[in-house]
Amino acid sequence: MALPLWPVDLPQAPERRSWSGGPREDRAVFEPDVGPPLLAARTTADTWEWNGTFPMLTRAQVQIFYAFWGVDLRRGTLPFLWIDPVLHDEARWIFGAAQDRAWSIIASGGRHFDLSLTLIRLPG
Repeated sequence: MALPLWPVDLPQAPERRSWSGGPREDRAVFEPDVGPPLLAARTTADTWEWNGTFPMLTRAQVQIFYAFWGVDLRRGTLPFLWIDPVLHDEARWIFGAAQDRAWSIIASGGRHFDLSLTLIRLPG
């Protein structure tokens, strides 16, 4: 089964200054009684977590996003394909489980809305 693609009717990259993130802490840290911490890899590949905002979505684009997240991704539980805005390659992504919401919509005035979310770039 092919992975869903980020919808073409949505912005293809977040607002440049809003996109921030880096590698997740995927190491196990052990604090011995003496000496420096001991580190061990918990995974065989890194995952990267990014936060960003897609500004000025129309009401129609918000509905497209709702359908993508809710139906295509089964409420954000499935991965999808999207072009990495930094590396410009196609990658597998999944919505992050940050804090108490998967994403947020903010009214930005008039008929527009800002979509803020956390995405995790998956290995492979």
